[in-house]
Amino acid sequence: MKKARFSSQQQAVKIIEDTDKYYIFICLNEEKKTEKLKDTDKELEYFEYDYTEIVELKENIDIKDVKSNPLKYLHYTNRDKLADIKVTKLKEVSEKCEETIYAGVDVKMSDGTYHFSLTEKDQLNIFGLQAKISAGQTVLEYHADGQSCKYYSVEDIQKLITAAMTLVSYNTTYCNSLNMWIKAETDSSVIEGIYYGIDIPEIYQSDVLKKYISSKSK
Repeated sequence: MKKARFSSQQQAVKIIEDTDKYYIFICLNEEKKTEKLKDTDKELEYFEYDYTEIVELKENIDIKDVKSNPLKYLHYTNRDKLADIKVTKLKEVSEKCEETIYAGVDVKMSDGTYHFSLTEKDQLNIFGLQAKISAGQTVLEYHADGQSCKYYSVEDIQKLITAAMTLVSYNTTYCNSLNMWIKAETDSSVIEGIYYGIDIPEIYQSDVLKKYISSKSK
């Protein structure tokens, strides 16, 4: 959508039909304006509109809906271009989700608070500690970021496992709902404005994400 000037009033929707496609011109929110011409006392009168042009295959657009709801199409993006925008955004949020998880978590243990990274290897190592606990081990070796390997109690390791699982589960759940929003969205400007961490409209929130959000607000 852009602002466009015309010397005469324009109809809201103009459609030119070709063999397999439509050429659509939308002019909305008319404003009658004047502009003083340079080096003269004369004024130029013109009409300014929110304006967009659409070229789309007939099979890809509901022309009756365009005529009855032109405002809905002011920010319309051709389907092929929209698909490319979605692919780019999905890749962006996926990478950010991974980055957020890999950055890790702070865990308050019996002798202080430590930071633990959660790369894929770290996750395998940490979640593998659960098997050792189940096998009856009462002390377990591990290391926090920048720290020497040492022995931890079962209670401290359980705190680490719980914190790691919560961080991973929340972010994968959040990213899943974010993906659902991106895939369903038809406005390219909305998609381009989406970022990792944005509040997701409730309609795209899974029941699991809603539960996480509810527990965080308490």
